[in-house]
Amino acid sequence: MNLRTWKFHPQQSEKSAILAKELGLSGEMAQILMNRGLENPQEARHFLSPSWERIPSPFLLADMDRAIERTARALRQHEKIVIFGDFDVDGITGTSLLYNALRDMGGNTAFYIPDRLSEGYGMSVEALRRLRAEGAQVVITADNGIAHLKEAEAARELGIDLIITDHHEPGSELPKAYAVVNPKRRDCRYPEDTIAGVGVAFQFLLALRNFLREKGYYGEIPEPNLKRYLDIVALGTIADVVPLVGVNRLLVKEGIEVMRQSQWPGIQALLSVSRISPEDLSSTRVAFSLAPKINASGRIGNARTAVELLTATSLRGALDLAAELYSLNLSRMKLQEETLQEAVAQVEGDLERESAIVVASERWHPGVVGIVAAKLVELYHKPTVVIALSEGMGRGSARTPQGYDIRAALADCSQHLEAFGGHAQAAGLTLCADRLLPFKKAFSSAIASRPKGAERVLMIDLSLPLSRLSHALVEELELLKPFGAGNAEPLFAAQRLKVLSSKIVGRGHLKLRLKGEEGDSSAGKAAAEGIAFGMGEQISHLGRELDVAYVPEINRWRGKTAIQLNIKDMKEAEK
Repeated sequence: MNLRTWKFHPQQSEKSAILAKELGLSGEMAQILMNRGLENPQEARHFLSPSWERIPSPFLLADMDRAIERTARALRQHEKIVIFGDFDVDGITGTSLLYNALRDMGGNTAFYIPDRLSEGYGMSVEALRRLRAEGAQVVITADNGIAHLKEAEAARELGIDLIITDHHEPGSELPKAYAVVNPKRRDCRYPEDTIAGVGVAFQFLLALRNFLREKGYYGEIPEPNLKRYLDIVALGTIADVVPLVGVNRLLVKEGIEVMRQSQWPGIQALLSVSRISPEDLSSTRVAFSLAPKINASGRIGNARTAVELLTATSLRGALDLAAELYSLNLSRMKLQEETLQEAVAQVEGDLERESAIVVASERWHPGVVGIVAAKLVELYHKPTVVIALSEGMGRGSARTPQGYDIRAALADCSQHLEAFGGHAQAAGLTLCADRLLPFKKAFSSAIASRPKGAERVLMIDLSLPLSRLSHALVEELELLKPFGAGNAEPLFAAQRLKVLSSKIVGRGHLKLRLKGEEGDSSAGKAAAEGIAFGMGEQISHLGRELDVAYVPEINRWRGKTAIQLNIKDMKEAEK
């Protein structure tokens, strides 16, 4: 039934009792904090209540002084500033953030985002030429630029002062831009290098605001309250799946609160079409409801639509744009599902069943191949490449389970590729269609020759019988929000639960009613509803007793509240 190995964090009852007493929390909560490496009471307090006082100075970022000095000069002299973004959510929100803020500071500002299909990722010399012809004197990138050596040189020759704000890994050589602001620079003193691209852009604005304040810039133009931009920052940070600790945690935690009362018509419209009320906002809702609509514009439409939404100044116009993104996302989901079904059919029809998966079709849209590759990895737990073919060329996305370095494997097959790039877990590639079969064989061989990936492990915080679940504990767990990468929802396990009833609900979800464990003195009273999303097909394999890994939630329905188990995994109860 389950394909993952369950592993429990070591339980340290004596230490957790001391930490619980220090913080005034339950023993369960203290153990969860310790599982996250927060054994020191002071560090735990800072994690639970992050503050701006502990945020590193943005001036620790290399080249920040040059970047803001040049931008401030452009603002004073009303030079044209163009924000050059990217078509994913991080790039879209970074572009929107910089555009909104510089516009509010009185800047002569425009934005440019390349089209995914016709231009591809990042800057191009052709785009820079067009921008210069239209009067651009300063170009500031959002979430791109660190790999664009040739383009940076072209910008300089064109008379454009290029300021790069990015968070991707630099190569051995930095672009020769006017300024390069990236926490991953080897000479950068900023202590956190996992902030998203939109987070780097926000650090840039923090430094710029302070610089302008010191220079007496604000007067007729009011000093901006940067807190009002944090909802846009939170949207991009959550979507980019960076660890929600340190600076990222504060930006998202504060950003979600700002989003509840957002002043941006675009955010208001996005919440409206997503039917999310302010009280229901969470990092999960942002990740699975808001972000996909923004992402859809860059995948199968034009990312400019999403930027226009997040920079809109009227609610009426924003609602039209949000409705367009809603429709695009429906189309994206349909394309994705059709592509996934066809890809699965190819995999199941491959009698050789090699160590890796490579599938391709002329019917597929390049905007969804990355998502489909990730889904195939979930299904088959193998390194996977999904390729969209068109006019003799293929554009693909590669994904892999933990433990494989897919970029290194692609490097072994580079003789069959036109181009490739990325990192260990995800990469992109292009190839000529007539090299597809040789590439498939070479890629499978490259994967087979490398060490196998790590086993699929589900880390469980602690064993918690249903009888020990309480509303008070579930409410206490709220202190750990926002959840996401680097700060997963606390995961509990309950053993030997009797299955009282089961049924399939919605689109293939499994709903269970479960009764407490044998041997538990309160078992007769301990029963709960459980929902296992996407596990409906397992209804025919259920035994009478299950071990369940779950996240406890409060379910509100018609004025009543009850604890519900969000089941993440389950298996036949061990005898």
